[in-house]
Amino acid sequence: MGHRVLASAVAHNIQTTALVRNKTKLNDLIKPEILSQVHIIEGDVTDRNTLEMALKGHNVVINCALTALDGDKSVELVKSICELAETHLEDPKRVWVLGGIAALDMKGFGIVCTTYNNSFTNR
Repeated sequence: MGHRVLASAVAHNIQTTALVRNKTKLNDLIKPEILSQVHIIEGDVTDRNTLEMALKGHNVVINCALTALDGDKSVELVKSICELAETHLEDPKRVWVLGGIAALDMKGFGIVCTTYNNSFTNR
């Protein structure tokens, strides 16, 4: 799902940073003309320092990492993103969580995501 969101963001002329586990895999999924417009950070999405680096200079996070099968790891990732967004994102701050257990209501964070925004689709 992440590679589709990435391609769509670039198509809409949105300054984009992608935090990926493996640049080579991303190169296989995304056309070079799209990748040339993306700042790519290779690293561990669960590492807070890496997340901080990826958030700087942006006002939106779209999380497509992990799924319900990742259990507590997925919940901890969303908590970290929300905490770091408070101090590292520029205003207006927005966090979108797509799919999996992370899109559920989380204690202490209220409703994370309840609406669908089709601005990133080609339909």
